[in-house]
Amino acid sequence: MKKAKFMALALAGAITLMGAGYAAWTDKVTLSSSVSTGHLDLYYTSKTVNETFTQIPAYVTPGITFTSDAGTDITNPDYTDVATITLTNMYPGAQVTANLEVNNRSTIPVMFAAIPQIVPGNSSLTNAMDVTIASVTYTPAGQNTTPVTVTKDNLASLASVQIKEGTKITFTCQFDAKDGIAEDTTYSASVTPQFKQFNQ
Repeated sequence: MKKAKFMALALAGAITLMGAGYAAWTDKVTLSSSVSTGHLDLYYTSKTVNETFTQIPAYVTPGITFTSDAGTDITNPDYTDVATITLTNMYPGAQVTANLEVNNRSTIPVMFAAIPQIVPGNSSLTNAMDVTIASVTYTPAGQNTTPVTVTKDNLASLASVQIKEGTKITFTCQFDAKDGIAEDTTYSASVTPQFKQFNQ
């Protein structure tokens, strides 16, 4: 009988412990993370075309049109990533300077993916004119907020600079007509600087 009571008590204790085990409280915490990425966004924002000349009055009709790199004429500034400079009525000795401003609306610093250059729209442009990017002005990334100007002799140094987000980059392009420039010809050139994120 004592053995039966002992077995009953043992069984009751086991059931009690089992119930306590199943009734134990549990809890958990969840870590939810949200990651948002930045963006690269550079586009032309303004332009000025200033004629300069030597000895004789200037009669050149310069102009700039902005398009997307897909070649579609657009007015949305988010897509004005190609500037095409057209020079009409150039003559020997004429000079034209074009200042192009690019807005770096990126959320991170950028770098040049290649040294900026002017791409001739006419195969005969280089024979008719000396075409150069005379200077590039930018604001470096980091603590320094003073714009830096790099002249045409040092454009290769742009390969290693980081350009601050939210700033502007100005390209000064120079066109000097040679003596052998053809009559009744319209010449054009495109300025399409390429950029990349600063750490690539």
